[in-house]
Amino acid sequence: MTSETVNLSRDIVSSARREAELMNRPVKTQLERWARIGRAVESEAGFRKDQVDGALRGEFHADELGRLERAFYNAEHEALMMCASDDEEAFFKALEERLANAEIETHGIGT
Repeated sequence: MTSETVNLSRDIVSSARREAELMNRPVKTQLERWARIGRAVESEAGFRKDQVDGALRGEFHADELGRLERAFYNAEHEALMMCASDDEEAFFKALEERLANAEIETHGIGT
């Protein structure tokens, strides 16, 4: 089997490292296991990816999702929150500057 290098978030690699240590397996094996599980969930009969996507778009509340879809939603939502767009970063940087000019402590909201 050939391999390919990919960049993953520090958070996901740290989580995989912790889990791998607990399960006495290499980090690479842990990440591959999680990928296979995700692939299996997405291809499971009855899994409603369209419902997950709709909840992520705010078309309805995530509480309306089934148990499996809610777990998938939570993982996707967390990933989205960790990846701010350039527009979002610019917005929060400008907001932080405006608040600093008004002498309001921001605690690094744009970082």
